Amino acid sequence: MSVLSFIENVCSNGHDTILLGDVNFECIPSNVGFKLCDSVLSCYGVHHCDNFLRDNKPTTYYNEHLNQSSFIDHIFMSVSLRQLILNAEIIESGANLSDHRPLVYTMQLLLTPTVAPHNQHKPALRYCWIGQI
Repeated sequence: MSVLSFIENVCSNGHDTILLGDVNFECIPSNVGFKLCDSVLSCYGVHHCDNFLRDNKPTTYYNEHLNQSSFIDHIFMSVSLRQLILNAEIIESGANLSDHRPLVYTMQLLLTPTVAPHNQHKPALRYCWIGQI
């Protein structure tokens, strides 16, 4: 099964979706990889969230030795989840040992604690996301 087929299978379950990672393309209409991915994801109401970044020239990959940089890491979300985004930023920190810079999205989610089924040792808390604020 191809990666895009797997992603389509996951999106088709009817649940809200968040996809993220190094996709090796920029989310611009002239990019073949983006066009192919977008043609599948948009059928399920899943779209990239680059427009939430305030950076004029976002860079998520930077290789100092090669003097190369690009914007190839992205987050894609269902429309209903995109409405919950409060802030988005790319973290540039010397503490990061990777050549990829982390994307951080702050979202307003309503979480309610629930007690897991009886456990012989100690009760565990689990948070469940409820899709409304």
